[in-house]
Amino acid sequence: MEPIIAQGPEKRGDILITAGSKKTIIDVLVTCPATPSMVRRHSSHLIPGATAARAGRKKNDQYLQDVRTGIKFVPFVIETGGCFAKTTSERLDGFWKDVTDPKTRKLRQASVRGICIEVQRQLIFSNTNVLSRFAQHLTATEPVRAAH
Repeated sequence: MEPIIAQGPEKRGDILITAGSKKTIIDVLVTCPATPSMVRRHSSHLIPGATAARAGRKKNDQYLQDVRTGIKFVPFVIETGGCFAKTTSERLDGFWKDVTDPKTRKLRQASVRGICIEVQRQLIFSNTNVLSRFAQHLTATEPVRAAH
């Protein structure tokens, strides 16, 4: 079951992490920088990560004020091409950077690496599906001939 951020069906996160007395709700979002509106309004085709950064801010604006006391809310945002929002990268790095015990540090680094690999793997499946549908569309469409 998705963890509840606040009352109402639209106020749920995707993952609840409990570490001792600390609770963190992670809300995952994959966003596409190639949509016409993103390119037109935010120049996302020119600025890597612009779409992810915007989506992360939007998630915070939408949910942060409703998070219950004692629970941390973390938007986990990635673009379809694989670019993480800067805040997502910082949170992932923060999971292991300040750990001084070498064994614990290696375990945490391996956990972050595993998360990144799995996210990329899922994006590959998603992007492959999109490209496959696009290729089918191209083969089903009559070619446009240039006027001479």
